[in-house]
Amino acid sequence: PDIDVITTDEVYAKLVMNGAADSVAASGFADADLTSHVEQAVDNAGCHMDWTPPIISLALIAFTAYTLKDADVYEKARNFGERAGKSYLSYLLAGGVMAVTQLWWLGLLAGIGSRYAAHRGRKNREAYRELERLHGLNENLIARLH
Repeated sequence: PDIDVITTDEVYAKLVMNGAADSVAASGFADADLTSHVEQAVDNAGCHMDWTPPIISLALIAFTAYTLKDADVYEKARNFGERAGKSYLSYLLAGGVMAVTQLWWLGLLAGIGSRYAAHRGRKNREAYRELERLHGLNENLIARLH
């Protein structure tokens, strides 16, 4: 009873006819107008994906790659290309997850998780190659001993 209530014009008119319009005010909106505004808000809600590369991120990667000391131009370009490619793929994956699920935090987790998985996979491949190399050396050593 101690709060002000604002309602659509149609509901206000019905309340006035029934004598129940105390502490109720008309909003100046019709039911159709309110319905239209709500439908537009719902239709326009959601996460939209921009597929263009994030320029600021790429600029930061380029700056840090080309300020590497003791690296020639080829090594700096390779470093930039590798990091920019990983960053863009994570960006696309995160944006795709976010657009599909409509949950920004899930997109964030997908982006971070993809970078972690790519890094972990690379380390595992390097370790596997080293084990293969050592296995080959051991096989040659065993063959020479026989």
